Amino acid sequence: MTRFMTTVFLVLLGLPALATPPDAISISDRIFGVNATHVFILRHVNDNLGLNILGMNDTYLVAKSIKTGQDETIWPVMRWHRGYDENGEKQILQYFPLAGAINPFRILAQFNALPINRPMRYPDERFTPQTALFSDGLEIAEQILPLDVVFAQMRASIDLTSAAFQPYPETGFQSMTFSTPQDMMGDIELEFEWCEIEAAMSIRASYDLIKVNLARIYCAGDSAQSASLIVLIPAGKAEN
Repeated sequence: MTRFMTTVFLVLLGLPALATPPDAISISDRIFGVNATHVFILRHVNDNLGLNILGMNDTYLVAKSIKTGQDETIWPVMRWHRGYDENGEKQILQYFPLAGAINPFRILAQFNALPINRPMRYPDERFTPQTALFSDGLEIAEQILPLDVVFAQMRASIDLTSAAFQPYPETGFQSMTFSTPQDMMGDIELEFEWCEIEAAMSIRASYDLIKVNLARIYCAGDSAQSASLIVLIPAGKAEN
């Protein structure tokens, strides 16, 4: 079913489709590993298909350069959809193949990366480096990254994800509202007043390497689209 037809179908079944939000997409990052040159991130993309009770979900593995702060490589991992059966009575889970899908743990082993099992935390004095987002930049552990560079790094992450996004199955998940996943990603607003720090962390692959300071920044403007992306201060490019 298309987004439009899915809504009609649920209305006919008496399910609460009319109380659902507009088409919305969200992107969220989770730290996964680190080596001497890159931070590895699991990136989750959720498309609500215009309904609270449905959703298409994609996961990617991203290698972000410690030297530049840019996402250099993105690999597809998996795609799954949560919805209802044709009778609208039983919730079902469907998995769909992605071209070139990889095992993220094998990538960590291939690049000799240390898995990171602990979660990023909300910035506080006990567990995380001092972190703040100001109108002129992002500060982590007394290092400052200008705000325009922060948002450029985030926009590049969104653009890379959009370019890597694979078409939905032809069995009925395309939109008739002209709101493609790529369109919605392009609508994510990156403005200081719409953004906040969610978590921060300092990590390194081994004690003989410098620490990498990073933060996860959440942005959601007037549109229904949002992003929660990891930003790092590139080695040698921070202002002290």
